[in-house]
Amino acid sequence: MSAEATSTPPAPSADIQIESKTDFNDLGQKVFVGNLAFSTTNQTLTDAFNNVAKVKEARVLTRGRRSLGYGFVVFEDDVDLDSAISSLNKMNLGGREINVEAARPIDKDRAPRAPRHPRAPRSHNEGDVDESKASSFNNRRSNSHKTDENDADQPPRPRRQPRERRRQIDSETMVFVANLPFSTRNENLRQLFADFDVTEARVALSIMPRRAPRSRGFGFVTFSSHEEQLRALNATSETPLVLENRELSVKPALAAESQPEAETKEAAEPSA
Repeated sequence: MSAEATSTPPAPSADIQIESKTDFNDLGQKVFVGNLAFSTTNQTLTDAFNNVAKVKEARVLTRGRRSLGYGFVVFEDDVDLDSAISSLNKMNLGGREINVEAARPIDKDRAPRAPRHPRAPRSHNEGDVDESKASSFNNRRSNSHKTDENDADQPPRPRRQPRERRRQIDSETMVFVANLPFSTRNENLRQLFADFDVTEARVALSIMPRRAPRSRGFGFVTFSSHEEQLRALNATSETPLVLENRELSVKPALAAESQPEAETKEAAEPSA
C-alpha cells in the first residue's frame, strides 16, 4: 500500500470532529501508517503514537463505516519526525505489526502509459481461404462422422453416481474460535479457557514453502467432555472473550458423522 498522500481524507469514525483544524495536506510532520487492524480507531491510534511523540491528530481512512487498514498521523511541530518514525515502525498495534513512514506527495508529473501498437494486418485477403487449413478441417470432420457411426453400435455407458457427501454434525468436545490476532500462539489460546478442563488448544497455521508458518486467524480448543464444552460455550455466550481489543467468536466445531472425532480435527470448521 503506497504511502503517497492524498487530498484531505474524510473523517473515518465518530471520534474525529468534522471541522478539524489540522492541515492534512501539509506533509512536514505527517506520516503514513499501514497494516492497521480493522478495530483500530482514530483515538486508539492517537493514544499509541502519543506514547512516543506528541500527536496533533490521527485519522484512520474508511470506506463507509469499514476501515481501509491504513491512515495518517500529524505530529506537533517540535517533534523529530525521523526519530518518531524509527521508534514507531514495526510496532505491534491491535495484534498487527504496523508500517510507519513519511508521507509522500502524489507524483502528478508521472508519464502516461505508452499506447498499444496496432495489430499486424492479415496475411490473406478478406475471404481468402488457406487450402492446407481447409483440408485439415475437412479431414477432422470426416473422422468425426466415422467415430459417431461406431459409437452408435456401442451400448450406452452407465451413468456415474454422485459421491455421497458426509453430513456434518456439531462436535461434542471441540469448539471453533475465530477472529484471533495473528500474534496468538497455542498457549495464549489455551489460557483463554483456563477455567475449563482443556485437553488441547491449537491455532490453525498457513504453511507455505520457504516461509515461516503464519496464523490463519482462527483455532480449535478440545475439552475433556461434552459437559465442559457446553459450560465453555455458555460462558463465552454470556461474556464474550476479548483478546488484544478483538472480540472472539466461539462456536461448536463441525465433524464428519462417519468418522471418529479424533480424525476430524484437521478438517473441523465453524458451525453455521
